[in-house]
Amino acid sequence: MRTLATVGAAYAIALTARAQDPSRPPETEWLTAAREVAHWLDSVEVGTEAGLCWPVVPGEDPRVLDRNLYSGSCGTVLFMLEMSTSTGEERYLDKAIAGVDDIVAFTVAEGEAIDCGLWTGLAGRATTVLAMAKVTRRAADRVLAMGVGARLMPAARTPDGSDWHPGDRCIAWGDSTDIISGSAGIGCFLLADAEVTRPRGGPHLATAVGRTLLGRAIEVESAPGERMLKWNMTDAFPRLMPNFSHGTAGVSYFLARLAETLGPEEGKPFLDAALAGARYLESITETETCLVMHHEPEGEDLFYIGWCHGPTGTARLYRQLAIVTGDDAWNDKVKAAANSLVSMNLAENRTPGFWNTVGQCCGSAGVASFLLSASEAYDEPSYREAADAIIADILERATIHALPNGTRGRSWMQAEHRLQPEFLQAQTGHMQGASGIGLLLLHRHAIETGSTTTVRLPDSPW
Repeated sequence: MRTLATVGAAYAIALTARAQDPSRPPETEWLTAAREVAHWLDSVEVGTEAGLCWPVVPGEDPRVLDRNLYSGSCGTVLFMLEMSTSTGEERYLDKAIAGVDDIVAFTVAEGEAIDCGLWTGLAGRATTVLAMAKVTRRAADRVLAMGVGARLMPAARTPDGSDWHPGDRCIAWGDSTDIISGSAGIGCFLLADAEVTRPRGGPHLATAVGRTLLGRAIEVESAPGERMLKWNMTDAFPRLMPNFSHGTAGVSYFLARLAETLGPEEGKPFLDAALAGARYLESITETETCLVMHHEPEGEDLFYIGWCHGPTGTARLYRQLAIVTGDDAWNDKVKAAANSLVSMNLAENRTPGFWNTVGQCCGSAGVASFLLSASEAYDEPSYREAADAIIADILERATIHALPNGTRGRSWMQAEHRLQPEFLQAQTGHMQGASGIGLLLLHRHAIETGSTTTVRLPDSPW
């Protein structure tokens, strides 16, 4: 079994070899653009007592920093890590390590975590540090310093709100069920990094999360033998949002991942629930467009395109069901979603659900990332061609910076919120900022050069 130390040593040797190897894959236009993203991020970085951090919106109060995975410095750390593997240049790894040092120091100072979410809190920070530790021993000790389990478990509760104890069958962190900050997202982290989070001698925590979500399911009226389920984000939130980020698609995705991990017998109740969630989504899907409403009530005629509330994210559930069931009918649904997005010609057409946003969450980068993944999975050139057109549009929308050190930087002014199209910001992070776009560019570079990427997030089936 390879340890973190041996993996790290091999990685360091590989970096040196790549930097000196004249046969290394050539610079592509996408890698060049990604370098410009890195230059801009370098120009806005903030030194902290422990390392480096990147403000969510440069130009605002530099003391207002965030370390989450959605919009904070975690996304930039992952981008810098991918840059180091794509280029073989250790300066990017140095940036990522400095970012990790800051994240760890922040986590230790924070104490018992209040927000444990995948995209909003501790699980996302731990995901970032673990991604680093898996490829370089220079970050391995940071995992121990964070003490993820020691911070995660004191915040755990049973569904009735009482303190959780080993042996309790159900577990939750707050009332939210969703991928962004709730049980489904934390469950995905637990599955991805079970060696860090599993109690010694105890049951897999993700199974306890799954049981909690089974208890939160809402039965939907359906024909006999066609059980359908849906989930709300919280009991207190009046809207029910069915897509990936806050609703049924994300919860069902986690349950399907859990079923894959546990195997056919132990995983059956979780797979059955995931399939019931998928059937509900099928029942409310616009057949021609593969779109699912944004929310109910009073949002049945509002449709988004992206990872958060559109087919880009919801198709992740169908891909995962294809993996765990072996039924190609689910792959057909992924392809239908991809074909629908291709037909929309999104590089030229901006629909009401695809406004002036270029990020991974709601916008262009998320759609292009999905199409690239689908093109690799199904060997379909039209998906890559559509992704290339969207990427070209993203690059055209960039703000180019002539930086004081003589380099050229690249950022994006965009409207994160559909209802505030005039409120434009240039962000640094993953879901709405330059780091997420940078990862897309490196994904495209890897496809072109036949190389591999390092970063895989816990809620991705690709």
